[in-house]
Amino acid sequence: MRPVLSATVAPDKSGQCVDFTVQEDYSGSWRTVVSSGCEKIGSTGTARDTLTLGNATGHLYRFAAEYVHSAADTSNANTSSAWQYFAVRN
Repeated sequence: MRPVLSATVAPDKSGQCVDFTVQEDYSGSWRTVVSSGCEKIGSTGTARDTLTLGNATGHLYRFAAEYVHSAADTSNANTSSAWQYFAVRN
């Protein structure tokens, strides 16, 4: 199974970027394990990325999405979602 991370930006910012960050709880500290880079926002205002984690069973993770405005978008600033938490089980 390869879960899909998804974020919707409103108002629609098609063609601009969302960056997904995934962190793992490692002995009580959060460490970044995946940073997607620019995932383009589609025509529905949604960006998606498929998540691949190795040896993840029994581990706690969290992810967030950050909207990264383009140079042409002078009316909006970068913004991040709240962290979403999940555990990987058998």
